[in-house]
Amino acid sequence: MRLFVAIDLSDSVKQQLEELITELNTCRADVRWVHSDSMHLTLKFLGNVAPQELVAIDKVLSRIVATTQPARGRLRNVGSFPHLRRPRVLWIGVETDNGMLSSLQTNLDAALSKIGFSKENRRFRPHITLGRIRG
Repeated sequence: MRLFVAIDLSDSVKQQLEELITELNTCRADVRWVHSDSMHLTLKFLGNVAPQELVAIDKVLSRIVATTQPARGRLRNVGSFPHLRRPRVLWIGVETDNGMLSSLQTNLDAALSKIGFSKENRRFRPHITLGRIRG
């Protein structure tokens, strides 16, 4: 099964993002918008995971959650991957005080690498995917 580690969003944040998508949709671009029920902030993509690996993953996640303090995030600028000239994914950035999300992702990446998952080489950009450009 293909898995990733993510932070779920509050209903109020999902509502704000639905309103933003409604505004963006007036541009009539050929975008497949993400439904609010599927919105999340990905911390780590794990890829294909065998069922026997789930116990070890659960232990790592439980340890990380137990040592992580709650933080408030703020929605920031809208951007795209890979870049604005040829966008494939539209996203909105998320920022926290003291870089908590980046620190959390770094700790998670290090802990999961100890049980066999590869470390992320790309710089972490906390974001929520809003839509994917068709074509």
